[in-house]
Amino acid sequence: MRALAFFSIFLFSVSVHAAVLSDSTSIVKNQPDSITKKVVSLLIKANELSVKKPWEAIKSYRTALTTNKVKDEIWEAHIRVAMGKLLSRVKSKDALPQLVKADAIFKKKNILNGRVAAIEAIAQHQERNGQFDSALRNYNELYRIQNKIGLSVEAGNTASHLTDVFTRRKDYTQAFKYADMAKNAYYKVCRMDSLGSIYYKIASLKLKLKSPKLAEYYILNHALPYYRSSDDLNGRLKSFDFLGHLYQDQKRYSEAKWFYLQANNQAKVISDTSATITSLINLGVVKYLIGDLSLAKQDISEAELLAQGDSTNMQLVKRARMRYTTMFKKLDSPVIASNTAVKKAASPAKASQKKTAGKKVSDAVLTDNEKREKPEVDNSSDK
Repeated sequence: MRALAFFSIFLFSVSVHAAVLSDSTSIVKNQPDSITKKVVSLLIKANELSVKKPWEAIKSYRTALTTNKVKDEIWEAHIRVAMGKLLSRVKSKDALPQLVKADAIFKKKNILNGRVAAIEAIAQHQERNGQFDSALRNYNELYRIQNKIGLSVEAGNTASHLTDVFTRRKDYTQAFKYADMAKNAYYKVCRMDSLGSIYYKIASLKLKLKSPKLAEYYILNHALPYYRSSDDLNGRLKSFDFLGHLYQDQKRYSEAKWFYLQANNQAKVISDTSATITSLINLGVVKYLIGDLSLAKQDISEAELLAQGDSTNMQLVKRARMRYTTMFKKLDSPVIASNTAVKKAASPAKASQKKTAGKKVSDAVLTDNEKREKPEVDNSSDK
């Protein structure tokens, strides 16, 4: 908040300096210091109030605009953008006119960075208010300007957002178009983590378009390598999980299990208990499908143990029980429970792991069946 206040002071000072250079009727000569100080004070007050008291902040911005007697359109445009964003937040009809006026000033003065701020706010406001066609035109213009002035990451983020929007609308052709635009923007600056994320989205789209080989190709050959290069552990985790589900759906259970194991290990590395529980449930499901009921029971039991005492994690187990009712009934049978207890007693390493599971999950302890080399993955594609 303090940083924003100092930014307002700086912005006002710059505008004052510009007025001195371009107009003999400058703030220094014709506006008393008391008025200048009042305007600066109003801007600071607006910034301080913007989070909790937006209407009071808006009032301070309006007063600053009318109090300042020095004509400086660029300064005015910046204030209108800040005010327009707040008006949009409180669902005021005056939001769009303020933002459009700001953009018109920036356009006239050819201030492209200012146009980026104004057009982004306009597009977001229109999207929130159900004016998607207008919002889309502005997002496209925003992408164009961001690319023009070298804001490649921001341009990629704009296109990536539209990818998500069209994905939710189930317009996968348009979603893929914007994913490709995002990819091209990120490539310009070799933004590794963003490239990993956009390739993950492309893979998800290919899966929705019923091209599982292409989905597999984009995760294995693009998303995972970029996530690895950027040390994005969460990205790697969700890629492993993606591949596990992909292979499970294709009944390629050996490969599915291997990638669920990688997801489980990655979740433990980043101390993500919810992800660890999810991966254990996935492992339990695929082992059940293979026919390793005792091993499946061990994974499910570990997941349930980890979930204890946390309502969010307990919901993960509850949802799994609802989804896989038949499996849980079979695993809960006395015979399976008895066999699992015997296996636990015969494995001190596993028993030790269970004792400490509530505090910190140790490194994965693999059974003989699990200590296998990574299965061969078919990288052929129809791309």
